[in-house]
Order: sequence, then structure tokens, then C-alpha cells
Amino acid sequence: MSDFAAGFLIGISICMNLLGVIVLARVATDKTLTHYYIAAYDERNKRIRSLTAQLTLAILMLLMVALVVLYAFWHIAFSYLITLMILLYGTIICGILLRVFFNRLL
Repeated sequence: MSDFAAGFLIGISICMNLLGVIVLARVATDKTLTHYYIAAYDERNKRIRSLTAQLTLAILMLLMVALVVLYAFWHIAFSYLITLMILLYGTIICGILLRVFFNRLL
């Protein structure tokens, strides 16, 4: 296993463990569970999630078209790993920025 793969798996396992602890803390009492349940199924939050998902998908499609255009016209090719990293980080950054934007806008 390469160093990149080992580091990636360690990072994923640390994040999953942290998310598990956060979820356990949220559902510890009925009051916090009710609060997060209402926040998750609120119409405004549903609309924000929907808009974020739709625009993230559209931006990723544009990013993939841009990668194809780079290769088609200028013969700039990225390796498979670099392409996956561009798409992964593009998804994460775009999702976070759009969610913050829509939380402030709506």
C-alpha cells in the first residue's frame, strides 16, 4: 500500500470516528435530539440542501467539461489520481461554499 493510500485511509477513519462522537453527543438527550431533528427536516434547510446539491452537480459538470476542453484543444492531460482529486476537492469546496452562501441568502 502506498503512503498516499495509507494516509488517506487513516484520515477517513479519524473523520468517521469524529463524526460518530458528534452524532452520539447530539442524540444524548431528547432535547438536543428534537432540536436537530427539527433543524434537519425544516423546509428552509431542505431547500438549502436541494439547491446546494443541484448547483454542485452543475458546477462539477462544468468542471468536467473544462477538463475535456483542456485535453481536446491544448492536449493538457491529468493523471487519473489528479483528476479524482480535482473532482473530490471541487465537490467538497463547492458544497461548503454554496451551503454557506445559501444559509446567508435564504
